[in-house]
Amino acid sequence: MESPTSKTAEIDYPLHLIGFEFEDLSSQRVAGHLTVTHKCCQPFKVLHGGVSALLAESLASIGAHIACGYQRVAGFQLSINHLKSAELGDLVYAEATPLNVGRTIQVPTSLALFVSLKF
Repeated sequence: MESPTSKTAEIDYPLHLIGFEFEDLSSQRVAGHLTVTHKCCQPFKVLHGGVSALLAESLASIGAHIACGYQRVAGFQLSINHLKSAELGDLVYAEATPLNVGRTIQVPTSLALFVSLKF
């Protein structure tokens, strides 16, 4: 059986490099988790906002890629709002679900990041 880490490396290498692990891959839901480590933190020991953007863009693009029959896709708009910080050691759960799956455009795709307490 393939480990989640090797599945992540095969699907999205930048996510693999920061420790993200996929849990679900489908046209209706792409989800996984990330433990906040020094690889993805600001100097203040909180999750870097760019990592949130990487998660949003990657998960939404993967879902769109699956939904359109594995054709090439490209995002054209990304907006990030940080409502709560994730600190070093926190577990971040990310989930992307489409609000509308069109024939040529899938807009918008929502991404939710949930932070759980340190282990």
